[in-house]
Amino acid sequence: MMLDMGRGRPKEAIEELRVEDNGEFEGFSALHIAASTGSLEVCRHLVEELLIDVDLVDKEGRTPLFFATYRNGGTAEYLLDHGANPDKADNNGFSLLHYAAEIGICEMIELLLAKGAYVDPVSARGTPLRGAAREGHYGAVKILLDHNADYNKMVNGVTPLMAARDANSTECIKLLVKVQEEPMLKREIVASELISLGSISLKKKDYVVAAKLYSQVY
Repeated sequence: MMLDMGRGRPKEAIEELRVEDNGEFEGFSALHIAASTGSLEVCRHLVEELLIDVDLVDKEGRTPLFFATYRNGGTAEYLLDHGANPDKADNNGFSLLHYAAEIGICEMIELLLAKGAYVDPVSARGTPLRGAAREGHYGAVKILLDHNADYNKMVNGVTPLMAARDANSTECIKLLVKVQEEPMLKREIVASELISLGSISLKKKDYVVAAKLYSQVY
């Protein structure tokens, strides 16, 4: 109310209030600070009582959720439950999932994906899967693959497997190779079944069906 100076617009007054120093916190709003320090009650007051925009950005284009994702799971989940955009990227094009994957915060990766975050956003450093592989975060790689991340996605000539190889991350390399081999094995099984069915059709002199079955294999 003091900041509003009697204008009757406390929401706008609070949203306009920003940290002005030249350090890490430049451009922070009150909600950024509350989210990053885990002050859930303050977050609730700002969001539910004053109706502060949950996707306010600092000078780098980072939302309060970005800092909650790094430092406090409780406030991160709260913000997501109250409309925060899990896919919001910063000024460099990096999403929250990129950062969580590169740092290897498995709980946050799972939370973001559970709240609808896109698993394969692309930035200058590739996808979250590539970032996790580059840093050798096996757990993060596995979670992303379990959510159908594109293991063949190439950005600037580099795939997740190539990133894992460059990082000399044996565990990540094995996991990525395994997931690439599985579709090949499935195709081999399907081909074997088609050949078997084709042979049966030939024995029955059903040449049209046999030809169609064999054509799907070769």
